[in-house]
Formats: sequence, structure tokens, C-alpha cells
Amino acid sequence: MLERAYNDFLISPEWTFRAGKMLSPVGEWNQIHAAPLVWTTTRPLTTYYNFAEFASGVSLLYNDPEGNLPDVQVYYQPGDDFMREPRRVNQVQYQNVGGINVAFTSDLQKRLGLSMQHAEDSDTTEQQWLASVDGRVSFGALTLETQWTITG
Repeated sequence: MLERAYNDFLISPEWTFRAGKMLSPVGEWNQIHAAPLVWTTTRPLTTYYNFAEFASGVSLLYNDPEGNLPDVQVYYQPGDDFMREPRRVNQVQYQNVGGINVAFTSDLQKRLGLSMQHAEDSDTTEQQWLASVDGRVSFGALTLETQWTITG
């Protein structure tokens, strides 16, 4: 199961162009869920279903080096996913995936993220929209995280 195979092209200190297969930036969890980055035993259910976890295509990332503006990632996948996940792993397969993620981070202790994604079910070509809000706040060794999604 290939989750990531992409190349980043640095355009400037703020802008990066990405091409290949990537984890779609819906919330924070989907981008960092793989071990050894996360020590939890189970991935939250809201990050498993109801959206395209992967995008095979292009992405444009903006990161303000001074941290005054939010981080932004816009991505688009024309057609089907490159090396699709087996049906036993992902019941719904998506195509023509596009979206945006905006993340406000004041430091490593706080984050507020907003995501939108549009995709088509590969089998039925049914259109799907997703909106997501995620957040994180840390108090010393205690970190509270949440992610809410709605699809239609």
C-alpha cells in the first residue's frame, strides 16, 4: 500500500509546488497519522471515512516564514488515484479530488484548521463535498485535539 510518493519543488521560501501521490490535507491528523509520528493506538474514526484520504496530482503550499499568515495548501487530482488502495482498506474509491486546507498556528501549542474537499465516487460518479474543522491546544504535557467533518 503506497501512501506517499511525491516531489516538492521550492519556488520561494513561502511557496512550494508538490507533484505525486500525497495524503490529502483534511485536518491535521490525516497528514501525520503514520508511525512513528503518532503514539496513539487507534486512528480517530472521523479521519478514516467520508473523504478522499489521498490525492494523486498537484498541490501548491504556502507557508509564511514569519508565522503571521495561515498556512495554505490547495490540491487537485484529475482522474483516478495513482495506485489505488485495495477495497478491503478503503471501501469508497475517489476520483477528481480537489480541496483546500487553511491552518492557523500561533506556535506548536495551538492550531485551528479549516478544510474543504470535493470528490467523485469512482464507482457511481456521485459528487461529494466535505467541510472540516480541526483544532489542537496544549497545556504542558496535556494536549487536546479535535476534528469535526460534515459531508454532503
